[in-house]
Amino acid sequence: MNHIGAPKKSNRRTQLKFRHASLTPLDRTEAKRLKKSAMLVVNIYSLLPPTPENLNLLFVAAELLRRRRNLLTNFVPLIHVPLIRTNITRLNFPVNLCWGRLRFRKRHLKFLFLAFGINETRDIILINGSKINEAECFLFMINRISSLKTLEEHEAFWGQYNDVLSRMFGHMIGRIYFGFKHLLQSNLKYWQPMFNYFIRCMQQRILPPIPIGCTCVGSSYDATVRPIANPAGGLFQQVLYNGKDRIHAIKYGSWGLPNGMYGDLQDCEVGSRHDELMLTNSRLNIRLREVQNEANTPPEEQLIAFADKGFIYYIVYNNMKLT
Repeated sequence: MNHIGAPKKSNRRTQLKFRHASLTPLDRTEAKRLKKSAMLVVNIYSLLPPTPENLNLLFVAAELLRRRRNLLTNFVPLIHVPLIRTNITRLNFPVNLCWGRLRFRKRHLKFLFLAFGINETRDIILINGSKINEAECFLFMINRISSLKTLEEHEAFWGQYNDVLSRMFGHMIGRIYFGFKHLLQSNLKYWQPMFNYFIRCMQQRILPPIPIGCTCVGSSYDATVRPIANPAGGLFQQVLYNGKDRIHAIKYGSWGLPNGMYGDLQDCEVGSRHDELMLTNSRLNIRLREVQNEANTPPEEQLIAFADKGFIYYIVYNNMKLT
Protein backbone atom coordinates (compact mmCIF):
# COMPACT_ATOMS: atom_id res chain seq x y z
CA MET A 1 0.00 0.00 0.00
CA ASN A 2 1.48 3.37 -1.08
CA HIS A 3 1.63 6.27 1.37
CA ILE A 4 0.05 9.58 0.50
CA GLY A 5 2.39 11.55 -1.74
CA ALA A 6 4.58 8.54 -2.56
CA PRO A 7 5.16 7.90 -6.30
CA LYS A 8 3.20 5.06 -7.83
CA LYS A 9 5.07 1.91 -8.69
CA SER A 10 5.78 1.64 -12.41
CA ASN A 11 5.00 -1.62 -14.16
CA ARG A 12 5.11 -3.01 -17.67
CA ARG A 13 1.48 -2.12 -18.44
CA THR A 14 1.95 1.50 -17.35
CA GLN A 15 5.07 1.84 -19.52
CA LEU A 16 3.26 0.47 -22.57
CA LYS A 17 0.30 2.76 -21.86
CA PHE A 18 2.46 5.88 -21.93
CA ARG A 19 4.42 4.57 -24.93
CA HIS A 20 1.21 3.98 -26.90
CA ALA A 21 -0.06 7.42 -25.90
CA SER A 22 2.94 8.99 -27.67
CA LEU A 23 2.03 7.28 -30.97
CA THR A 24 0.05 9.01 -33.65
CA PRO A 25 -3.46 7.73 -34.50
CA LEU A 26 -2.09 6.43 -37.80
CA ASP A 27 0.59 4.40 -36.00
CA ARG A 28 -1.98 2.93 -33.60
CA THR A 29 -4.20 1.89 -36.51
CA GLU A 30 -1.22 0.33 -38.28
CA ALA A 31 -0.21 -1.59 -35.12
CA LYS A 32 -3.73 -3.01 -34.76
CA ARG A 33 -3.79 -3.98 -38.42
CA LEU A 34 -0.45 -5.79 -38.16
CA LYS A 35 -1.60 -7.72 -35.10
CA LYS A 36 -4.87 -8.80 -36.73
CA SER A 37 -3.05 -9.81 -39.91
CA ALA A 38 -0.53 -11.89 -37.99
CA MET A 39 -3.22 -13.70 -36.00
CA LEU A 40 -5.16 -14.36 -39.21
CA VAL A 41 -2.06 -15.85 -40.86
CA VAL A 42 -1.44 -18.12 -37.85
CA ASN A 43 -5.06 -19.30 -37.88
CA ILE A 44 -4.84 -20.09 -41.59
CA TYR A 45 -1.62 -22.04 -41.04
CA SER A 46 -3.27 -24.15 -38.34
CA LEU A 47 -5.86 -25.33 -40.87
CA LEU A 48 -3.35 -26.33 -43.58
CA PRO A 49 -1.01 -29.34 -43.86
CA PRO A 50 2.64 -28.68 -42.83
CA THR A 51 4.19 -28.33 -46.30
CA PRO A 52 7.19 -26.12 -47.25
CA GLU A 53 4.85 -23.69 -49.04
CA ASN A 54 2.61 -23.36 -45.99
CA LEU A 55 5.65 -22.93 -43.73
CA ASN A 56 6.13 -19.50 -45.30
CA LEU A 57 2.97 -18.40 -43.48
CA LEU A 58 4.80 -18.61 -40.16
CA PHE A 59 7.62 -16.47 -41.56
CA VAL A 60 5.09 -13.89 -42.70
CA ALA A 61 3.35 -13.88 -39.29
CA ALA A 62 6.71 -13.41 -37.54
CA GLU A 63 7.54 -10.54 -39.88
CA LEU A 64 4.20 -8.84 -39.17
CA LEU A 65 4.63 -9.15 -35.41
CA ARG A 66 8.19 -7.85 -35.63
CA ARG A 67 7.04 -4.83 -37.62
CA ARG A 68 4.37 -4.17 -34.99
CA ARG A 69 6.96 -4.39 -32.20
CA ASN A 70 9.31 -2.01 -34.03
CA LEU A 71 6.42 0.39 -34.57
CA LEU A 72 5.48 0.42 -30.87
CA THR A 73 9.10 0.85 -29.76
CA ASN A 74 9.88 3.45 -32.47
CA PHE A 75 12.56 1.16 -33.90
CA VAL A 76 13.10 2.11 -37.53
CA PRO A 77 15.27 -0.61 -39.20
CA LEU A 78 13.32 -3.43 -40.89
CA ILE A 79 14.92 -6.72 -41.88
CA HIS A 80 13.19 -9.12 -44.26
CA VAL A 81 12.50 -12.60 -42.96
CA PRO A 82 13.87 -15.11 -45.52
CA LEU A 83 11.19 -16.80 -47.61
CA ILE A 84 11.37 -20.24 -49.18
CA ARG A 85 11.30 -20.06 -52.98
CA THR A 86 8.39 -22.09 -54.35
CA ASN A 87 9.18 -21.83 -58.12
CA ILE A 88 5.53 -22.25 -59.13
CA THR A 89 4.86 -23.18 -62.76
CA ARG A 90 1.89 -24.48 -64.69
CA LEU A 91 2.83 -28.12 -64.07
CA ASN A 92 3.31 -27.96 -60.30
CA PHE A 93 0.47 -25.50 -59.56
CA PRO A 94 -1.93 -27.18 -57.09
CA VAL A 95 -5.07 -28.41 -58.85
CA ASN A 96 -7.33 -27.60 -55.90
CA LEU A 97 -6.15 -23.96 -55.90
CA CYS A 98 -6.42 -23.22 -59.62
CA TRP A 99 -10.01 -22.03 -59.61
CA GLY A 100 -9.80 -20.21 -56.29
CA ARG A 101 -6.62 -18.29 -57.15
CA LEU A 102 -6.63 -18.03 -60.95
CA ARG A 103 -10.34 -18.44 -61.85
CA PHE A 104 -9.21 -21.01 -64.43
CA ARG A 105 -9.21 -24.79 -64.46
CA LYS A 106 -5.78 -26.37 -64.67
CA ARG A 107 -6.62 -28.15 -67.92
CA HIS A 108 -7.29 -24.76 -69.52
CA LEU A 109 -3.96 -23.19 -68.52
CA LYS A 110 -2.07 -24.72 -71.44
CA PHE A 111 -4.46 -23.05 -73.89
CA LEU A 112 -4.02 -19.75 -72.04
CA PHE A 113 -0.23 -20.06 -72.26
CA LEU A 114 -0.49 -20.84 -75.97
CA ALA A 115 -2.75 -17.84 -76.65
CA PHE A 116 -0.40 -15.36 -74.94
CA GLY A 117 2.81 -16.99 -76.16
CA ILE A 118 4.18 -17.88 -72.72
CA ASN A 119 7.33 -20.04 -72.79
CA GLU A 120 7.52 -22.18 -69.64
CA THR A 121 11.26 -22.83 -70.02
CA ARG A 122 12.32 -19.21 -70.50
CA ASP A 123 13.44 -16.86 -67.74
CA ILE A 124 13.04 -13.10 -67.71
CA ILE A 125 15.28 -10.48 -66.09
CA LEU A 126 13.45 -7.80 -64.12
CA ILE A 127 14.68 -4.21 -63.85
CA ASN A 128 16.30 -4.96 -60.48
CA GLY A 129 18.24 -7.93 -61.91
CA SER A 130 16.01 -10.68 -60.50
CA LYS A 131 15.74 -13.79 -62.68
CA ILE A 132 12.19 -15.18 -62.66
CA ASN A 133 10.52 -17.88 -64.72
CA GLU A 134 8.16 -16.48 -67.33
CA ALA A 135 5.37 -18.90 -66.43
CA GLU A 136 5.58 -17.88 -62.76
CA CYS A 137 5.23 -14.18 -63.69
CA PHE A 138 2.21 -14.92 -65.86
CA LEU A 139 0.48 -17.03 -63.21
CA PHE A 140 1.10 -14.38 -60.55
CA MET A 141 -0.38 -11.71 -62.81
CA ILE A 142 -3.57 -13.77 -63.18
CA ASN A 143 -3.64 -14.43 -59.43
CA ARG A 144 -3.38 -10.76 -58.53
CA ILE A 145 -6.02 -9.70 -61.05
CA SER A 146 -8.38 -12.38 -59.74
CA SER A 147 -8.03 -11.55 -56.02
CA LEU A 148 -8.23 -8.57 -53.67
CA LYS A 149 -5.12 -9.48 -51.66
CA THR A 150 -2.21 -7.12 -51.13
CA LEU A 151 1.33 -7.91 -52.26
CA GLU A 152 2.34 -8.72 -48.68
CA GLU A 153 -0.38 -11.37 -48.51
CA HIS A 154 0.94 -12.96 -51.72
CA GLU A 155 4.48 -13.35 -50.34
CA ALA A 156 3.85 -16.63 -48.52
CA PHE A 157 2.38 -18.49 -51.48
CA TRP A 158 4.76 -17.29 -54.19
CA GLY A 159 7.92 -17.17 -52.07
CA GLN A 160 8.88 -13.68 -53.29
CA TYR A 161 9.03 -10.33 -51.54
CA ASN A 162 6.48 -7.67 -52.38
CA ASP A 163 8.94 -5.51 -54.34
CA VAL A 164 9.78 -8.45 -56.63
CA LEU A 165 6.10 -9.35 -57.00
CA SER A 166 5.31 -5.76 -58.00
CA ARG A 167 7.99 -5.85 -60.71
CA MET A 168 6.75 -9.23 -61.94
CA PHE A 169 3.22 -7.88 -62.27
CA GLY A 170 4.32 -4.69 -64.02
CA HIS A 171 6.56 -6.56 -66.46
CA MET A 172 3.84 -8.99 -67.53
CA ILE A 173 1.13 -6.31 -67.79
CA GLY A 174 3.38 -4.20 -70.01
CA ARG A 175 4.28 -7.14 -72.19
CA ILE A 176 0.65 -8.15 -72.74
CA TYR A 177 -0.43 -4.58 -73.43
CA PHE A 178 2.24 -3.87 -76.04
CA GLY A 179 1.71 -7.28 -77.61
CA PHE A 180 -2.08 -7.14 -77.88
CA LYS A 181 -2.98 -3.43 -77.75
CA HIS A 182 -4.24 -3.64 -81.33
CA LEU A 183 -7.17 -5.70 -79.98
CA LEU A 184 -8.25 -2.88 -77.66
CA GLN A 185 -10.84 -1.07 -79.73
CA SER A 186 -14.25 0.52 -79.35
CA ASN A 187 -17.16 -1.89 -78.92
CA LEU A 188 -19.87 0.59 -79.91
CA LYS A 189 -20.41 -1.01 -83.31
CA TYR A 190 -20.79 -4.39 -81.61
CA TRP A 191 -23.61 -3.11 -79.38
CA GLN A 192 -25.33 -1.04 -82.08
CA PRO A 193 -27.86 -3.77 -83.17
CA MET A 194 -29.08 -4.01 -79.54
CA PHE A 195 -29.69 -0.28 -79.00
CA ASN A 196 -33.45 -0.57 -79.55
CA TYR A 197 -33.61 -3.35 -76.95
CA PHE A 198 -31.70 -1.19 -74.46
CA ILE A 199 -34.12 1.70 -75.01
CA ARG A 200 -37.12 -0.56 -74.32
CA CYS A 201 -35.48 -1.88 -71.15
CA MET A 202 -34.97 1.64 -69.82
CA GLN A 203 -38.52 2.68 -70.74
CA GLN A 204 -39.89 -0.17 -68.65
CA ARG A 205 -38.27 1.45 -65.61
CA ILE A 206 -40.16 4.74 -66.14
CA LEU A 207 -43.80 5.15 -65.18
CA PRO A 208 -45.99 6.16 -68.14
CA PRO A 209 -46.48 8.59 -69.70
CA ILE A 210 -42.81 8.88 -70.67
CA PRO A 211 -41.67 12.54 -70.60
CA ILE A 212 -40.42 14.25 -73.75
CA GLY A 213 -36.76 13.58 -74.31
CA CYS A 214 -36.60 10.37 -72.28
CA THR A 215 -37.76 8.09 -75.09
CA CYS A 216 -34.21 7.49 -76.32
CA VAL A 217 -32.37 7.06 -73.02
CA GLY A 218 -30.97 3.54 -73.25
CA SER A 219 -28.09 3.44 -70.80
CA SER A 220 -26.41 5.30 -67.96
CA TYR A 221 -22.89 6.55 -67.37
CA ASP A 222 -21.49 6.32 -63.86
CA ALA A 223 -18.14 6.81 -62.14
CA THR A 224 -16.45 4.73 -59.46
CA VAL A 225 -14.56 6.51 -56.67
CA ARG A 226 -11.28 4.89 -55.63
CA PRO A 227 -9.67 6.39 -52.48
CA ILE A 228 -5.98 7.27 -52.48
CA ALA A 229 -3.48 8.51 -49.91
CA ASN A 230 -3.55 12.19 -49.00
CA PRO A 231 -1.53 13.99 -51.70
CA ALA A 232 1.17 16.53 -50.91
CA GLY A 233 0.49 20.14 -51.82
CA GLY A 234 -2.60 22.29 -51.50
CA LEU A 235 -3.46 22.27 -55.20
CA PHE A 236 -3.42 18.48 -55.48
CA GLN A 237 -5.46 18.11 -52.30
CA GLN A 238 -8.08 20.46 -53.70
CA VAL A 239 -8.52 18.83 -57.11
CA LEU A 240 -8.38 15.26 -55.79
CA TYR A 241 -10.78 15.78 -52.87
CA ASN A 242 -14.23 14.24 -53.35
CA GLY A 243 -16.73 16.29 -51.37
CA LYS A 244 -19.48 13.68 -51.57
CA ASP A 245 -17.48 10.87 -49.94
CA ARG A 246 -15.13 13.24 -48.06
CA ILE A 247 -11.96 11.48 -49.23
CA HIS A 248 -9.10 12.08 -51.66
CA ALA A 249 -9.71 9.87 -54.66
CA ILE A 250 -9.55 9.29 -58.39
CA LYS A 251 -12.61 8.36 -60.46
CA TYR A 252 -13.05 5.85 -63.26
CA GLY A 253 -15.97 6.29 -65.65
CA SER A 254 -17.87 3.45 -67.30
CA TRP A 255 -20.87 3.11 -69.59
CA GLY A 256 -23.24 0.51 -68.15
CA LEU A 257 -25.73 -1.35 -70.30
CA PRO A 258 -29.12 -2.82 -69.22
CA ASN A 259 -27.81 -6.35 -69.83
CA GLY A 260 -25.19 -5.93 -67.10
CA MET A 261 -22.20 -5.46 -69.41
CA TYR A 262 -19.82 -2.52 -69.76
CA GLY A 263 -20.03 -0.87 -73.16
CA ASP A 264 -17.22 1.65 -72.76
CA LEU A 265 -14.55 2.60 -70.22
CA GLN A 266 -12.80 5.89 -69.61
CA ASP A 267 -9.41 6.85 -68.18
CA CYS A 268 -9.18 8.03 -64.60
CA GLU A 269 -10.17 11.54 -63.59
CA VAL A 270 -9.54 13.60 -60.46
CA GLY A 271 -11.82 12.96 -57.51
CA SER A 272 -13.53 16.37 -57.65
CA ARG A 273 -14.77 15.80 -61.21
CA HIS A 274 -18.54 15.54 -61.60
CA ASP A 275 -20.06 12.52 -63.38
CA GLU A 276 -21.82 14.73 -65.92
CA LEU A 277 -18.58 16.49 -66.85
CA MET A 278 -16.83 13.12 -67.14
CA LEU A 279 -19.52 12.02 -69.59
CA THR A 280 -18.93 15.16 -71.65
CA ASN A 281 -15.15 14.66 -71.67
CA SER A 282 -15.52 11.04 -72.77
CA ARG A 283 -17.38 12.15 -75.97
CA LEU A 284 -19.55 9.05 -75.55
CA ASN A 285 -22.75 10.53 -76.97
CA ILE A 286 -20.83 11.97 -79.92
CA ARG A 287 -19.35 8.56 -80.72
CA LEU A 288 -22.77 6.94 -80.28
CA ARG A 289 -24.27 9.42 -82.72
CA GLU A 290 -21.56 8.68 -85.30
CA VAL A 291 -22.08 4.91 -85.03
CA GLN A 292 -25.86 5.22 -85.40
CA ASN A 293 -25.55 7.62 -88.33
CA GLU A 294 -23.45 5.00 -90.12
CA ALA A 295 -26.28 2.51 -89.49
CA ASN A 296 -28.85 5.01 -90.92
CA THR A 297 -30.76 5.25 -87.65
CA PRO A 298 -33.21 8.21 -87.59
CA PRO A 299 -32.10 10.99 -85.20
CA GLU A 300 -35.31 10.74 -83.14
CA GLU A 301 -34.65 7.01 -82.50
CA GLN A 302 -30.94 7.23 -81.67
CA LEU A 303 -29.81 5.98 -78.26
CA ILE A 304 -28.20 8.43 -75.86
CA ALA A 305 -26.38 7.91 -72.57
CA PHE A 306 -27.04 9.95 -69.46
CA ALA A 307 -24.84 10.45 -66.40
CA ASP A 308 -26.14 8.12 -63.69
CA LYS A 309 -29.69 6.79 -63.33
CA GLY A 310 -30.34 9.40 -60.65
CA PHE A 311 -30.16 12.14 -63.26
CA ILE A 312 -32.71 10.29 -65.39
CA TYR A 313 -35.13 10.18 -62.45
CA TYR A 314 -34.55 13.90 -61.90
CA ILE A 315 -35.42 14.62 -65.55
CA VAL A 316 -38.53 12.43 -65.37
CA TYR A 317 -39.95 13.91 -62.18
CA ASN A 318 -39.33 17.49 -63.35
CA ASN A 319 -40.64 16.85 -66.86
CA MET A 320 -37.53 18.32 -68.45
CA LYS A 321 -36.21 17.80 -71.95
CA LEU A 322 -32.87 16.15 -72.62
CA THR A 323 -30.47 17.92 -74.94
